[in-house]
Amino acid sequence: MKKLKSLLSIIEISLAITIFLIILSIPPVFEQIKSLFKIISVALYGAQERNNISLQIIAYFSIFIFWYFLISLLQMLILKINFERENIKIKKDHEALLEE
Repeated sequence: MKKLKSLLSIIEISLAITIFLIILSIPPVFEQIKSLFKIISVALYGAQERNNISLQIIAYFSIFIFWYFLISLLQMLILKINFERENIKIKKDHEALLEE
């Protein structure tokens, strides 16, 4: 039973990553993320070329926020999958109690 539970959590994470990648592969979403990353890259390159420390800090912070947003989105998907699984489990338990 423990192996099944550990396998289930691996499947949930794999499913969340798959959904996450599907969302990112939607053309408008992908284009927005690509353009945002391009803007950040240009800002970082410009800051390094001018040797401006404050702009470099802002650009690196923007990259950090960008990746934090993507990771947060993935975490929300994992939490949603867990929440849905718990709802299904509660519904089954409730139906079993109603049948008795």
